[in-house]
Amino acid sequence: MTPNTEYEVIARKAGTESSAPSAPATVTTPKKLQSPPDAPRAAPLFSSSIVVEPAIPGQEYSIDGENWIKPDETGTVIFDNLTPGTEYSVIARREETDKQAPSAPSLPTRVITSTSSTTPATPPAYSPPSGGGGSSGGSGGSGGGGGTPKTYKVTVAKASNGKAKASPTRTESGLKITVTLSPDKGYAAADTIAVKADSGADVAVAKGADGSYTFQMPRSDVTVTPAFIELSDGDAPSQQDGTGNPVRA
Repeated sequence: MTPNTEYEVIARKAGTESSAPSAPATVTTPKKLQSPPDAPRAAPLFSSSIVVEPAIPGQEYSIDGENWIKPDETGTVIFDNLTPGTEYSVIARREETDKQAPSAPSLPTRVITSTSSTTPATPPAYSPPSGGGGSSGGSGGSGGGGGTPKTYKVTVAKASNGKAKASPTRTESGLKITVTLSPDKGYAAADTIAVKADSGADVAVAKGADGSYTFQMPRSDVTVTPAFIELSDGDAPSQQDGTGNPVRA
C-alpha cells in the first residue's frame, strides 16, 4: 500500500453475499521509515559558531535534538550564538517528506567551540564517532575520515572608479573573507558590495568599522562585485584611509 495514503475499510458478514457492507472506517497508512544518516562532519568556526561541512541536501541538523536546521541556498549550516570553549553534539537526520517520516538521528559528532573571538578556528581532521556511521544504506552524508578539505574560489569583478581586493581568494566553506575597497580620486566606496554564489544566491555581507566588508565563504565559488559612488564637491575628502573611507580635513 502507498505510505501516508487514506483508505476506506468496510466489512460484511462472511458467507452472506447479499449482506450490506458496513459503514466505512477511514485509515491512513503510516509514512515510510528512513534509515538514519552518517554522523555529520562539523568543526568550530569562531568562538560562538559551528559549521557543518558538507551539509547534505535532504538532511537537517541539530545540536539539541529539538531545533533542526536545513542547509541554506549555498549548502551551508552554521550554528551561531554558542558558548566559547564548550562541547556540543551535532547530529543529522533525513528530513520528512510527503511519504517518508523523518529518520532517527545519526550518531553525534562532538565539537568544542574555539576560545578565540577574533580568528576562525582551523577545522580539525574529521574522524567518525566510535561505532561508525549512523546507517549502512541510503544516500547519507559522506562518512570517511581525514583528507584535504575542499576549497572554493573568490573572484572579484572588475569595477569602474576603484579597485577591490579579497583576502583570502580561496578557502574552505564557513571561513571569513575580507574585502577592502580602494576608490579612485573623487569617489568613495558604496555602503555595501554584492557577493553571489555560483547558484546566484546572495551571500550575507557585513561592513566593519574600518570600512572593510566581510562574509562567510559558502560551499560554492563566489563572485564579489564592488561599487563606488562619485563624491560631490562638498563631500570631496582630503584623503582616504585605504579601505574606501573618506577622511575629511
